[in-house]
Amino acid sequence: MDITVDKAKGRVPITIFRLSGSLDGSNYDELINAGIEAEATGATDLLLDMRNLEFMSSAGMVGLQMLLRLMSGEHSPKVAGAAPRPMGAAGGAAGVAHMKLFGPTPDVERVLEVVGLKDFVEIYDNEIDAVASF
Repeated sequence: MDITVDKAKGRVPITIFRLSGSLDGSNYDELINAGIEAEATGATDLLLDMRNLEFMSSAGMVGLQMLLRLMSGEHSPKVAGAAPRPMGAAGGAAGVAHMKLFGPTPDVERVLEVVGLKDFVEIYDNEIDAVASF
């Protein structure tokens, strides 16, 4: 997986992670670490560009959940051995509006739907609408 970091300006400054390739057990920690680094440099709103993400495994879902937790104000999640908490549980990431997605491929969107992440994060078809939503 490759991550390119961009910035956009909606009503607030937005950090955009442009993901490409596969998000899986071999690299999900790279996504988490990129989120930790972005938060450490002041990012509070994160948009994930998933147009070029070809595959996402369950480990990739852990990476997304950790980013949700981070953007919901939790301190940096631990990468090694981190166990995801149920979404929406006390202290979880229900209703988080500081991380949004756009452009997932049909295969990736299916994974998001099967695991229920679509209930917790806004997903847009295009970047313009996604940026305007912040």
